[in-house]
Amino acid sequence: MDSFTITIIIISLSGFIGAFIKGKKKDRCLKELNQSNIHIIKIKREEKDESDILGQLNIEANCMEIKLNDNTKKENLILYKNEYVSINKIIRYTELQNEKEKKERKIEFNKITNPSLFRKMKRTIIIFFNITKDAIFELSETMLSKTKLSSLNQTEFVESIKSHTSQSATISSYQPIWERYIGKKVVLEQIIDNIKIEYSGILKEYSGNYILLYDVNFKNKSQIKNSDILFPRGNSVIRNLLR
Repeated sequence: MDSFTITIIIISLSGFIGAFIKGKKKDRCLKELNQSNIHIIKIKREEKDESDILGQLNIEANCMEIKLNDNTKKENLILYKNEYVSINKIIRYTELQNEKEKKERKIEFNKITNPSLFRKMKRTIIIFFNITKDAIFELSETMLSKTKLSSLNQTEFVESIKSHTSQSATISSYQPIWERYIGKKVVLEQIIDNIKIEYSGILKEYSGNYILLYDVNFKNKSQIKNSDILFPRGNSVIRNLLR
């Protein structure tokens, strides 16, 4: 076999392995709320749209299960990944946490607001591998989508790979400026149906799909409650750092 064929085989194998790992991976922001009592607010564009969801969250790689707190005959509700687009935000009210959960949250809160040197180094290493992994996944998807290699000559094929690899780095979930804001109070801007709402809180974590803020004063009906809120990145951005 020539070197080009060997390259194709290696990258294809990497693609299959990468696809398997990607299928097992859970979003790191969603994992922060795993096993918590949460309130899912859904995007409502019509009267018939589903109501909000209250219950205990269980995260899997391709779905989320909510053990319902209501008195209906249904014990749980499963939302699949393709249905996540209907989520406006996921809220964890800190007042509903038990003493153990409050203690664990306080420890985690102190870690992000006063990170140790070890934690900073660990995050830098994780970011490096995440960027590399994102690039490999994107490259693998390109490789696997080109089922008719005969229609491309080797030069065109290699140029396609180079182009897609460089693009992968730019569409990574990594945001350098947000890294400096973790553990700091920020303003998040969310736009739904051309309506902009701002929320302030401590930036806890972000991923390719979500942004997680701690200590948000969220108005639920007539009450303002201290909350940890997960926002979809599809309609939300970090807009300001607060003094």
